[in-house]
Amino acid sequence: MIEFFTNIKPVFIILHAFSAAIGLGAIVVTDTLFFKFLEDFKISDKEDQTMRTISKLVWVAIILLFITGLVLYLSAPMGYLAKSKFVVKLVIFVIIVLNGALLNWYLTPHLKKIAFGPVIIEPSKKLRFLRRLAFASGVVSIVSWVSVFLLGSLRSIPLTVAQGLLIYVGICFVGIIGSQLYATWVKRKSLW
Repeated sequence: MIEFFTNIKPVFIILHAFSAAIGLGAIVVTDTLFFKFLEDFKISDKEDQTMRTISKLVWVAIILLFITGLVLYLSAPMGYLAKSKFVVKLVIFVIIVLNGALLNWYLTPHLKKIAFGPVIIEPSKKLRFLRRLAFASGVVSIVSWVSVFLLGSLRSIPLTVAQGLLIYVGICFVGIIGSQLYATWVKRKSLW
């Protein structure tokens, strides 16, 4: 079986890179549109539908990334498990899936309610929490997709699994703090 997966590996390397590029591109577009749509401090029905459509593309990329990654892994299971790059990438991929589920099934249904503006001057604690979570989740999403794309582009990394994950978590942490500061700034600006 390993021989079969080894023979088809070159094609799946290309498909794997293509899947990561689709996911990264869709996330960059989604995040860019989210901030563009917030210029008027609300998300309209049309804007909401646009983001949901692009979100479906992200899920297609996740599924393709999983399938192609599984084929690559099956071409040399022990070799991949011995590489810190693979393990770090795998952990980040799991975070992408979990964060994507949080975004799509928990936050997206509330997206229009958690936008800013004079209609919701003092939102409930739940809406404030959801707004902050949406900003943080967006940062985790972009950092994770960029990380998976970069790791996929490298032959290896001169780091242990713990070091690689520590760098990833550190970047996410800084990004989340920045997202919370930005969310506060946008909220204040919406009240001016």
